Amino acid sequence: FRSAVGHRSRSNARAEILSMPPLNRDELISVVMPVHNALPHLDAAVRSILDQTHRSLEFVILDDGSADGSTERLRHWANEDQRIRLFEGARNLGPAGSSNRVIALSSAPLIARMDADDISHPERLARQLEVLLERPEVCAVSTSCDVIDADGQRVRDPDVWRLARKSWFAPLHGSAMFRRSAFDAVGGYREECAFWEDQDLFVRLFAFAGGQIVTIPRTLY
Repeated sequence: FRSAVGHRSRSNARAEILSMPPLNRDELISVVMPVHNALPHLDAAVRSILDQTHRSLEFVILDDGSADGSTERLRHWANEDQRIRLFEGARNLGPAGSSNRVIALSSAPLIARMDADDISHPERLARQLEVLLERPEVCAVSTSCDVIDADGQRVRDPDVWRLARKSWFAPLHGSAMFRRSAFDAVGGYREECAFWEDQDLFVRLFAFAGGQIVTIPRTLY
């Protein structure tokens, strides 16, 4: 972990996280979404965040060099809702680079991931915030999910076995919400771990930051 997090000790990193100001029920949440050629599912993904019951959010979107019309759709949405902050990248940064960049552009103490071809349940953010409010030892919380097809029809139930036993499988990355302080403490995503950057991040959040990672056993994604 040294190359990823520098020379700070695990105890120091944990102390930094716990020293952050307490959260409140109206906490601003930064929903971050890198986008690269996400049509035709982009509209549904954006709408699912704008329709969240937790209204105090900024929706930070990075257009990561799209060439399929996603840029134009995102401009449309940014004009429709002032909570959207759209940034357009001239070149594709890839999964790790775009994830680090979009988080760097956000401002809230809580970061909620969103994938551009998925859908969030309206209560997703509110339920995750409840967990982080009640349990300061938790640094990241994901949710159970259904697998749907291109028409939005469920084709597979949640993988409940992941909740029933310990495993090296990372929580569902797209549905994750985590504390910015924990993310910063471990150095964010690592470029050398592209395409398994989520697994690498969660392992470091647990091993170095010392925080618990939990999954809400309810389909919210």
